[in-house]
Amino acid sequence: MKEIEKKTQAPIRIVVDIPKATLKFSPYAWAKLNYLRDLGTTEVGGFAISSMEDPLSITDICLVKQTCSSASIKFDDEDVANFFEDCVDEGLHPQEFGRIWVHTHPGSLITPSSTDEETFQKTWGNCNWAVMFILAQSGACSAHLQYLQPKHRVKIDVEIDYTKEFSGSNRAAWQDEYKKYVTQEVFTVFPKEYFKKNSVEKKDGLSKSKVEEDWWEDDYYGYGQTMSPDWMDELYGS
Repeated sequence: MKEIEKKTQAPIRIVVDIPKATLKFSPYAWAKLNYLRDLGTTEVGGFAISSMEDPLSITDICLVKQTCSSASIKFDDEDVANFFEDCVDEGLHPQEFGRIWVHTHPGSLITPSSTDEETFQKTWGNCNWAVMFILAQSGACSAHLQYLQPKHRVKIDVEIDYTKEFSGSNRAAWQDEYKKYVTQEVFTVFPKEYFKKNSVEKKDGLSKSKVEEDWWEDDYYGYGQTMSPDWMDELYGS
């Protein structure tokens, strides 16, 4: 009997070609997100509404109860659950309302912060796919699409889609939605007098000394006195 030569096969390498994806905003959704961004001085975040036919085409932005600062957003878990339940009752699938997280950044940075990354992985890390979108105060933006199987993440393009019908602006309703759901963390300021040292005397027979050093920095901000809504003008003198 002729002996059959056994050949060792090289391991099969699976290459997944992720098609070029683009996150699209309707003019209505884009205008609403920009308007919500400019209503406060902090970040603001929400869920994008899309469709099963075109899951990366955003038609609306929905807010939930949240507490925001200049560097973070904390959603109210109970209100998120209620929002998801309402969407399901309306006949929407999770892919249409719970896969695209949009939020804003004060300033010009569009790179996800460590807090953004932690939130994204904790909340959406087990989804088949999800998107993190960031819109900066400067108008710059970024979108990151993440797949679960296989684990892969890619930065994708963003565009405004004028090819479909869209509604007009509704700033009064957008403002009401913002007031209903968004709580801004209070910025506070120490009055300069808090830091000023006057007439400090050493007792118990030691020499007396007077310290009058204005050692604080100008416009030092921390906790103490609630700042006015025009805190940016106070801070930068503009």
